[in-house]
Amino acid sequence: MYRTGDFCRYGEDWRIEYQGRRDDQVKIRGYRVELGEVEAALRRQNGVRQASVLVKEVAPASKRLVAYVVAEEGVTGRQVRECVRREIPEYMVPQVVVTREMPLTANGKLDRKRLQSLPEAEPEQIAAVEERAATPVERIIAGIWQEVLQRESVGVTQDFFDLGGHSLLATQVIVRVRRAFDVEMPLSRLFEKATIEGLAQAVEQLKSSGTWSSMPTMRRLPRSGVAMAESQKNAKNQ
Repeated sequence: MYRTGDFCRYGEDWRIEYQGRRDDQVKIRGYRVELGEVEAALRRQNGVRQASVLVKEVAPASKRLVAYVVAEEGVTGRQVRECVRREIPEYMVPQVVVTREMPLTANGKLDRKRLQSLPEAEPEQIAAVEERAATPVERIIAGIWQEVLQRESVGVTQDFFDLGGHSLLATQVIVRVRRAFDVEMPLSRLFEKATIEGLAQAVEQLKSSGTWSSMPTMRRLPRSGVAMAESQKNAKNQ
């Protein structure tokens, strides 16, 4: 038999359904991911007619999955993402899902080169970027988001998770917010206030109520005396 490298499955009527290419395997955060499997999972969602998944490099050695789907009117990328994450492991879930028409070649096939250059946001999200940070607190939080999400700009009303955020990145954001403003903010607050505007309001409330951070200030210790003895003790235990 000739192995084509195509990824297929049998349907309920025993017809073979084409799912994608087996050689579309990539490595994301240490996990091997078959893009065809992710696309097949997206196409199984209600309201999704077509799906294509790409890998985009946001920084050296930092990649993320971006999905473009053709969906019925009223179906958003965030809704599709929330549904598909119930079917596949978290590392396979695209960090960004955008609903839009697919660019095609003259032969009617998907134009992946043009798809690669498309923005990673819905049209309304792109418009939201124009809503720049207005207060010092918003500007600091916006800078934190840009660093963590590897984005050049973010709007104060854009949703953190719509921009590709996930629980690990959310933890990084909260740790940096705690350090920047010296406030005791729980991780759950970012899930409740998933915009820069909302998070800035939460910071202002904590500072005005006097809820300061209880974390001790970290300071550098010389590797001598007690610090050296503790280090040696830990080394022996290992």
